[in-house]
Amino acid sequence: MVSSLTMQMQVVLISTVAIGALANRFDEEPSLGAFLRRNFELEYVATRLNFYVGLTSFLVALGVRAWISIACPVVARAALLVSFSGALLGLAFVDDNTHPQNDIAVHQLPWRYAQLLARKAASSPAYAAAAAASLLSMGYVAWAIPHVAAYARATFR
Repeated sequence: MVSSLTMQMQVVLISTVAIGALANRFDEEPSLGAFLRRNFELEYVATRLNFYVGLTSFLVALGVRAWISIACPVVARAALLVSFSGALLGLAFVDDNTHPQNDIAVHQLPWRYAQLLARKAASSPAYAAAAAASLLSMGYVAWAIPHVAAYARATFR
């Protein structure tokens, strides 16, 4: 839930900064999406990715928390499956609605975000520090997953 809240706060911050810049640099474009992708691609991709991952993380954390907290294993598994299916359904709706607009598909957002962030980090120490901290935290989480799974299996059987 901590990562979900962090990502949602990043969405608010990034979109607020981009909205402030929009007031100063508006050009005629065929669509708002084209304008955002041309002038604010990093902000556009970061906002979309953090919003989707944040909501998905929240739903998954909610399901895992219910699975751990509910004493009845049948109800606990049902709560976990409901939250997982809700997360997958939400991502399917988002992905389905990006193709008509020639937008970046949901599954392509992490790679595009990494490319844009790396490009920005090459010229900005603040972005370089943020990218390094993100890589470190993602690496730690990936390393911890098997340990958490082993703990959960041993504890909740």
